Amino acid sequence: IKVGDEAITVTHFIANFNQSNQFLTLKSLSDQDLEQFVDDYVVKYLMYLDSVEKGVQGQEMVSDQLENKEHRTLYTEYLKQEIAQKVTVDDDDAKKYYYETREKWKGTFEQEAGNVKSELKNNLMVERRDAILAELDEKYDIKFNEPLLRAIAAGLNQEKGLK
Repeated sequence: IKVGDEAITVTHFIANFNQSNQFLTLKSLSDQDLEQFVDDYVVKYLMYLDSVEKGVQGQEMVSDQLENKEHRTLYTEYLKQEIAQKVTVDDDDAKKYYYETREKWKGTFEQEAGNVKSELKNNLMVERRDAILAELDEKYDIKFNEPLLRAIAAGLNQEKGLK
């Protein structure tokens, strides 16, 4: 799709299409369904271009939301690349873990292999995450504004009618 000088790549389009969930219940996708999605996409993109031109992204609440979205997106990708993809479990690892935690499993290794691998991978990912966090904690100086946090908590509790 090209709107003015702006080109929307196939990769970007497919990612948006997959995230839309708009056609989840359809058994098959017709040309008309795809055309409707494209039309909706173009309308949203035109409105986006107009909002950028009018400086909407510079408004404090909008810029905060954009920043939060960027953080969530990068965090999710970081988890995939730095934790999930770097933790692997082979059959030998799984068998060792199975016999070390034998009391947890009802069946034989062959019956429980999928569950064993999944649990071991989850445990290893938690360990990797904790190790990364320990390194980052050493790398960065983290300070909390305790009085401000207490004031925010008190204000939120007051709104909810709590003490």
